[in-house]
Order: sequence, then structure tokens, then C-alpha cells
Amino acid sequence: MGSVTSKFELYNPEREAKVNIEKTTMEIDAQSLALKMPLAKLIGYAKVLGVNTNKSTDEIRYDMKIIAQQNPEDFLAGIDDPRNETKQVIFDAADSRIINIQDRQFEWVKGNTTSIITTVPLGVDNIEYFVDLLHSDEGKDVLDSMKKRLKALA
Repeated sequence: MGSVTSKFELYNPEREAKVNIEKTTMEIDAQSLALKMPLAKLIGYAKVLGVNTNKSTDEIRYDMKIIAQQNPEDFLAGIDDPRNETKQVIFDAADSRIINIQDRQFEWVKGNTTSIITTVPLGVDNIEYFVDLLHSDEGKDVLDSMKKRLKALA
């Protein structure tokens, strides 16, 4: 078996324990955050992660705890991600009937009329495209307007 090389590693229980402690600490931090997060932020982040928010707060918290437990690193990284915060604004604006999300376009809603904000190209995820637009110089005013209108409703 000349083409096979053996790989041996010195057993180091101290290093292994340190890695396991770091992993466990991250899992606990993520789960704790999911359980103690303010309700508005919890629901917004849950929507971004695709969690059904049409149920009790305890059920939402439990679902978020499970997500945090399964992938604590991504869960913690996503909380303060500006793109996720923008997605929360989009979902809140849609829930509040400030904007309307169609299959391939986003529209302003004003009373019974709508006006197109943007049309999404074929083959592109509509939310990701809209987030990219809102983070550009061209879309900054749209994002500011959505935030302002949401604040007025609060």
C-alpha cells in the first residue's frame, strides 16, 4: 500500500476539552439570546430565518432556540447582520401594508393604489435583490422612507 499514507495525531485531551468548551459556550450563548431577545427583535429575526410567526411567543422562542442550538455560529452572526436588519424592515413594511411584495416586483401601497418601486429580474431571489437595491445609493431613500413610515405607525 505504497500510495496510502498514515496520519497520526497526538492525543491532546486539554486541547480537545478547550474546543468542546468553546463550542458549548457558543451554543449556550445563542440559545440564551433566543430565549431572552426582546420580542420585536425576536419576531423580526424569526421572519428573516423563515420561522412561522403566526403562533404564540413561547412557540416562536422555542423554534428560535432550536435554530440557535443547531447552528449557533450562524445564529449569532446573523443577529447583527445589516442585511438581516434590512430584511426585517422589508417584512415589517409588508406586514404594515407600506409595501406590497409581488412575485417579481415591489410596490408602494398608498390607500387603494400601488406604484412600482422595482422589478426583480428573472432567476434572482426577490428579497435578496431588494436588499441589494436598498443598500445601494439608488435605494437608500426607499429604505429611509420605509423606516420613517414604520416609525410613524408605531
